[in-house]
Amino acid sequence: MRRGFTFFALSLVSSTAAAALEAKPISELRILVAKIPAKPGETFRFEGQALMDAKGKPLRNDKVSCHREASIASPLLSGELLPQGRISWLCKSGTLAWTLKPSLRFTDRSGFMRIENRWYRGALDLVTRGETLYVINTVQVEDYLSGLMHGEMPHAFEPEALKAQAVAARSYAVATALERRARGQIFDLSDNTRDQMYPGAHTESEKGGRAVRATANEYLFAGTKVLKSFYHAASGGHSELPANVWSSTPEAGASSYEAQLNPWDKGAYAWNLQLSPALFSRYPELGEIIDIQVSRLTEGFRVSQIKIVGSLGEREMSIQDLESLLGAAWIKSRKFEILKEAKSWKLSGEGWGHGVGLSQVAANTMAKAGKTHREILEFHYPKASLQKLGDGFEGKVLARPRAR
Repeated sequence: MRRGFTFFALSLVSSTAAAALEAKPISELRILVAKIPAKPGETFRFEGQALMDAKGKPLRNDKVSCHREASIASPLLSGELLPQGRISWLCKSGTLAWTLKPSLRFTDRSGFMRIENRWYRGALDLVTRGETLYVINTVQVEDYLSGLMHGEMPHAFEPEALKAQAVAARSYAVATALERRARGQIFDLSDNTRDQMYPGAHTESEKGGRAVRATANEYLFAGTKVLKSFYHAASGGHSELPANVWSSTPEAGASSYEAQLNPWDKGAYAWNLQLSPALFSRYPELGEIIDIQVSRLTEGFRVSQIKIVGSLGEREMSIQDLESLLGAAWIKSRKFEILKEAKSWKLSGEGWGHGVGLSQVAANTMAKAGKTHREILEFHYPKASLQKLGDGFEGKVLARPRAR
């Protein structure tokens, strides 16, 4: 497995491909893989094949168990003890034990450790904040990408689509890590849909690994900064702007996105959802529900607001409130229309996900049509540039923004 490339935040020199680097290397990423609350009976366990402690000392037992308990003075404890009676996280392996004040690192000579049914490369850092235990997998950037490839994109997808996914995931990971480290956070990324799906090393494949290696050191840039490159399953034929999805302060590089037609995934993930008038019984002031209409669309032709028409009045409802009412998991995409039926209404939609950036279905369709990963990325991020960073600390521009 190719080891991770050390990343440096870039400042481009004029408009040429040459790049001056700041001394802020990121060779590893810190992935939050578990968060254990301090509840009675909570226990965290992991194992390896040749475990070592933070000092590189081999452990006789290749299983570690951590739990909350009162500290008791004992010569077996290798960590610094807390005062008698205080509650702390305590980790044990055979006859050895450690208190977490505030962190502890374990590695394995084999290069792999297991939490339940998931294997991870790199190190496991156990960090306490307050009474909560954070389990962080510190892993080389490229190894992280190999571990997430099939958490985000099916193995059956085309090689060029997998390459495009690798670049988007790499760019998102590094941009997010830089952003969160600047805020002093203890981890760079979550291992779920809050950031990127990272199942760990057990999902690695040679096909996914080739996509990562073939795009080594390639990043999407918004001006002089790595783009926080969002992606999703399918846009339903039209992409969306970040500002229409996330209500918080726009992310750096948000202006690099466009709401544009995407014929490559039109009709993908068509879905329907029935709405009963009883769903709106919490609004008795409306009277009998007469109609439900779309009242506002975004630039990406997604619903941002609906109108509920009753016999006694009307009510505007944001898409966020509708998702809260129904459960966000039921609305696969905000790209839908509302159709009146006999005694109910039907949401008829297409696409899956927020619609910003790369559509994974479109990427695969484009790859089947002979498009390269560079062409796929150029289409989905038309205002960004694709650059390859070399050991000579220069950025080679692979694709520039398309003329408008």
